[in-house]
Amino acid sequence: MFSSWYYFLFIFILIFGLTYLFFLTTNHLVWAISKPFNFKEVQDGERDWIRVIDGQPNRNGINATDISSVKYNSDGNVLDATLWFSSLGELNQSKYKIHTIVYGMLIDSDLDSSTGKDGIDYLVELKWSNATNTWTEEINEMSANGFTSLVSSPVTHNESYIKNGHVVKLSLNLSKISHPEKYKVFFYAYNSNKDNFAPWTLDLVRWIYIPPPEFRLVTDDPVINTSQHNKEIIEIRVETDSGLEPKVRFEQENRYNYLDTKYEPSVLNMTDEDKTELTITTDSPDIRKITIPIKARISFPTQYLDAHSVIRNQATNVSGYAIVSQNSLTEPLNLRLKISEDPPVWEPLSEFWSALSEFFNFIYTPIAAFVAWFVGIYMAKHPEKFKKIILRKNKGKKSRGKNTDAASAGLS
Repeated sequence: MFSSWYYFLFIFILIFGLTYLFFLTTNHLVWAISKPFNFKEVQDGERDWIRVIDGQPNRNGINATDISSVKYNSDGNVLDATLWFSSLGELNQSKYKIHTIVYGMLIDSDLDSSTGKDGIDYLVELKWSNATNTWTEEINEMSANGFTSLVSSPVTHNESYIKNGHVVKLSLNLSKISHPEKYKVFFYAYNSNKDNFAPWTLDLVRWIYIPPPEFRLVTDDPVINTSQHNKEIIEIRVETDSGLEPKVRFEQENRYNYLDTKYEPSVLNMTDEDKTELTITTDSPDIRKITIPIKARISFPTQYLDAHSVIRNQATNVSGYAIVSQNSLTEPLNLRLKISEDPPVWEPLSEFWSALSEFFNFIYTPIAAFVAWFVGIYMAKHPEKFKKIILRKNKGKKSRGKNTDAASAGLS
């Protein structure tokens, strides 16, 4: 009996311990996953290369390095990116004598410019070698002085990364960079200095924040009641939990000729303020209900990128731009405007008298209380005066009573 009790206690402790360990492991895995998000796409200009030698714009290059757009998404474990091109035919055309083409992304894994090289903590590259017809994938960690260290051994692939002659696929296992909660990525493509045509030509696709930040336009009441000829002032606020402080530019869009809209200010610098006032002036010929969409564009300050961070052993400065697409705003704020008839001309006067009566009603009670208090104090200090007043009133009543009796007797 006694040994049986110990046996059951041992089983209970074992099950409890395994369950506790399971939950610890599960929680660790949950917190280790980066935030997932659906497909996003950012556009890039055509034929907008930069010469690595001097950092100057260059209109000459090969289509295989001219990125048209980047489409990207993540399930929280892996970041997948699709680089789109007008053509990738030069990779296998001997007339261009392509030596090496590199497709990559720079990663700021902590949004801290003081870590890594100019804030860049990791560098992911997929290199095409025309000599061996192979792809080599590398992930490097970067130090503040630009040195790199392989996170994992280079992987060489014989199969093609090219899809349909227009797409190059990049993929990053986020566990390699410690599953960052928030980070930003800079996509690029360039060809080597050994190419005969347009050597050291670089195309950049700006910084992209991940997960995509969202900014919400909100107001206290989206339903506005106004009249045919009136002016209303509405406060519009910008809310975000991204921790970023961009500029917000409100779009002056007006599809109704009987409305005038004006933002003050029309551009918000979210380091200083997060709200604006919208003045809506109506001059409508009739009553109606309409919807006014409130839209805004989000932009970030220009950021500069050292080409040394992209192409090592080169000391050239090239500029890139940090920008977030219009998808950063989840959706426009729709104000519903209800325009009713103008009030009668005497209504302002009626409102004035109503306000005045409310004012007198408001001050009547304290004035009456003060008078009662004052009279009470005075009576307490001068009781003899009030006795005389009361006696006079009583005598007056008696005299009026005698006169009334005499008049009654005379009539009789």
